[in-house]
Amino acid sequence: KVTPPPNLSGFNLVQFKCRKKKASYQKCYDKLHGSFLVGKENEEDCDDLFETYKRCIFLGMKKDREKRGAGAPKEGSAMAEFEEEEA
Repeated sequence: KVTPPPNLSGFNLVQFKCRKKKASYQKCYDKLHGSFLVGKENEEDCDDLFETYKRCIFLGMKKDREKRGAGAPKEGSAMAEFEEEEA
């Protein structure tokens, strides 16, 4: 496990911790998009990889908010919707 650089905090730290999930999703998306651009059909679906990456980001943001003592997320925000889904 790689230790994050000491100067990272907030969203930058969340991004660092989710970088492998992002790379997996990006690789899948690039392959899918490339196939689309040349007119080839591709049965691959990147939705599961995207959801895994998105969940990592939201969990990291939630943890950061709790650490900073931030209040509840604004009603209707993506963060509030995520927390409702997780409940």
